[in-house]
Amino acid sequence: MVEPLSRAPADALDQACQRRVSLRGFLQIIAQPSWRLRDDRRSAARRLDGAAVHEQRVEQSRQVALEAPTDGYRRLWYRLDAQGVSVGRDRLRRLLGTLGLCQARVRKPRWPRPAMQREEGVARGTPGST
Repeated sequence: MVEPLSRAPADALDQACQRRVSLRGFLQIIAQPSWRLRDDRRSAARRLDGAAVHEQRVEQSRQVALEAPTDGYRRLWYRLDAQGVSVGRDRLRRLLGTLGLCQARVRKPRWPRPAMQREEGVARGTPGST
């Protein structure tokens, strides 16, 4: 048999709504720490401003990358820095990767691999070969 839910928290909330309760008192009734609401209130505007700044940086980075499609993230970072856009180099690299605007790095190997150096079945650079 299932027991009915306790009405104690709901009754306390109803009583609090019928009389004037401070915000701190309300948070105590619903068993939430007061710092959570305080921090949320303080950081809400900052979160909205940060989202707007991020969208602006994304758009500026996209425009600069489309103006010079052959440049890598370092040259694009210098261009953005010259325009006064404050964005980190590694953040720009990740951003361009998510936008699909930065080309993949192609690095030539430092030395040819032994599988590529085969001459008549004997690999150069291995012990016993000359």
